Amino acid sequence: MSEVKLAVKVDVDTRLGTIEGVPRLREMFASRGVGASFFLSLGPDNSGRAIWRVFTRPGFLAKQLRTGAPSAFGWKTLLYGTLLPAPIIGRGQEELVRSLVESGQEVGLHAWDHVRWHDGLWRMAPEEVRAEVLRGLEAFALTAGFRARSFAAPAWRISGSAVEALEEAGVFYMSATRGRGPYHPVLDGRRSRLLEVPTTLPTADEVLGRDGVTAENLPEFYLRRLEIPGLHVLTVHAEMEGRVLAGPFERLLDGALKAGVELLTLQEAAEEVMARPEQVPVMPVVRSELPGRPGEVSHQG
Repeated sequence: MSEVKLAVKVDVDTRLGTIEGVPRLREMFASRGVGASFFLSLGPDNSGRAIWRVFTRPGFLAKQLRTGAPSAFGWKTLLYGTLLPAPIIGRGQEELVRSLVESGQEVGLHAWDHVRWHDGLWRMAPEEVRAEVLRGLEAFALTAGFRARSFAAPAWRISGSAVEALEEAGVFYMSATRGRGPYHPVLDGRRSRLLEVPTTLPTADEVLGRDGVTAENLPEFYLRRLEIPGLHVLTVHAEMEGRVLAGPFERLLDGALKAGVELLTLQEAAEEVMARPEQVPVMPVVRSELPGRPGEVSHQG
């Protein structure tokens, strides 16, 4: 068994990422005989409303330009919910979800309305948060044909009321924070029975264009970090690694496999951790900023 493990978490934020990025990523993993964890947004694609972050989050515009967001998301996507109506992302995607499962991938819930969660979660009343969670879980069950056992929070933003709603719905684990390793989170003074499997590695959009990191040397950036033993969780985006960064990401996968890194799904990692529940630490969740990412995220304390 490898001392280095990598769980790849695929966040699917938009309709473009769903119909173009997901199939390409599915084939990348399936052709190499490995699995990853796909987290789907299913409600309205309101990507165009993210423009308001230019005025509310210092550094947002610079990040968009540094990472080439317009080419990654396309101008049509960047107008959804403003000048163009917001399409329902999950509509008609039943066959896509089935193909993911059949190819050995894990599928979980990312969001109902990704932009609303991203920009408004921490201002929502508890009953609004609960409604958002339940609407997403209901849409997931209708699209996938089974209940979601996992949840990945948009923008790594989570709240106590969201965790309570996920617990009541029978979710097994979540990946909602940034951190160092799996733990039971404490929010609003309450310990959750859910396991949290945080993202441990920086994302491509956080490092591209900084400290000499380019699309060409991005695989080497990650492979150096994968020399450290333990469980690493990398979040990729269907709109980025499934499209404009597909080439570098394939080189990363091949490099990791050649180096003997064990690739697994987040669910597999969660099950390994929960096999020894007495060893799972209990940690608070705090808000903090990350290099290369405007705005605060939920972080392992």
